[in-house]
Amino acid sequence: MYKYSLIGFLILLFGCQSIEENQKPEAFLNEDEMVNALTELAILKAAGTVASNDVKRDSGIDLKEYALGAYKLDSCVVAENIAYYGYKPQKLQKIYLRVQDNIEQRYRLHDSLFKEFNKTEVKKNKEKYGDEREED
Repeated sequence: MYKYSLIGFLILLFGCQSIEENQKPEAFLNEDEMVNALTELAILKAAGTVASNDVKRDSGIDLKEYALGAYKLDSCVVAENIAYYGYKPQKLQKIYLRVQDNIEQRYRLHDSLFKEFNKTEVKKNKEKYGDEREED
């Protein structure tokens, strides 16, 4: 029994290794840069799921390259930084919460602009064609 306990203890002792922190990438992105890059990627990925395959193929645009190109990044840099922040879960969670907030703000802005555009168009059409209900 003592022999098995000793073997078990040695396995636990040598089996439990410390996890080394991931090194900071050469092309390190601070939290603001990560938020901006991930926001653009999320929005364009959503746009890519809505667009048909024909539109994506015919446009010849790689959405990931397009989104990251605005920040002069490539997908490897973003992946390295996500891996780096993965060892700091509180920071990564903070980044993703800010990405979510950015997307929600853009949605509200887009929604309000769309509503305002529709109001303007309806008003223009009424002026141009008259209110059809008045003619009935």
